[in-house]
Amino acid sequence: MSDISIKQRERGIYKITIVGAVLNCLLLIFKFVAGIVGNSAAMIADAVHTLSDFVTDFIILIFVRIAN
Repeated sequence: MSDISIKQRERGIYKITIVGAVLNCLLLIFKFVAGIVGNSAAMIADAVHTLSDFVTDFIILIFVRIAN
């Protein structure tokens, strides 16, 4: 691959991952608030699961940087 296509690929991965991270963050906040308001342990547990997805997004960004 040429340097330009590698940079475009890296930019695309970053863009998609950051969009996913933002959406996961919003979902995390919504689920946590809904769990507190609704007094639902299951919803709070799902918020914690979404937190792990959010953290995974940042791990992806780090390893994409290392790989390139």
